[in-house]
Amino acid sequence: MLVVLEGLDGVGKSLQTRLLQEYFALYQPEVLHFPRHHQRPFGDLISRFLHGDLGDIEATHPALVALLFACDQFDYMKNIDTKEDLVILDRYYYSNMAYHSAKFSHAQERLAFRQWLADVSKIFSLPPADLLFYLELPDTLTSANLEQRTADGKSDHYERDLSFQARVREAYQAMLAEEKNVVRIACAQPDGTWRSAQEIHLEMVQHIERWLEENT
Repeated sequence: MLVVLEGLDGVGKSLQTRLLQEYFALYQPEVLHFPRHHQRPFGDLISRFLHGDLGDIEATHPALVALLFACDQFDYMKNIDTKEDLVILDRYYYSNMAYHSAKFSHAQERLAFRQWLADVSKIFSLPPADLLFYLELPDTLTSANLEQRTADGKSDHYERDLSFQARVREAYQAMLAEEKNVVRIACAQPDGTWRSAQEIHLEMVQHIERWLEENT
């Protein structure tokens, strides 16, 4: 089973991934965060790119960067059996599509790019998610969270650009409308404050356990 967690930066994917890993420990899940920063031969290049060490980020065509991310995913997934094992990924090719299609100004360009990257993913035999969790957060909480991450020195180039994050949100919405097995998880209360991490976690667990019951 392949479980993927997606969402904007700072929404809590890493924490929820860790909680799922702990909860399903008896399954000995394969757990990973993409990109694999500092992992050769691709992850280290991605990390250097995101920190501006390889030149002007804005001058680099999104297709070249997306291909590098796809190579990193292929390098890991080629040895993973999602039919036999429980695999939990913090980001996957859906992030690649959302973040890099958001670089284009026009909707038709963004659609063409997503279709191209979908073809790349098929060539690399990247399996789609059995459950794709999209962690949603209101604009106000997203902005405050990213501003705090920037102040703490924990943000990369993409996270520091709030207008870009807004375009990524739009790209996710367009992409998720075309995807299967999507489960939207609200990370905020109706009053705009955070839901507890445990409450979010248990909602995700229910979906995973239901899938396992129905498919194994």
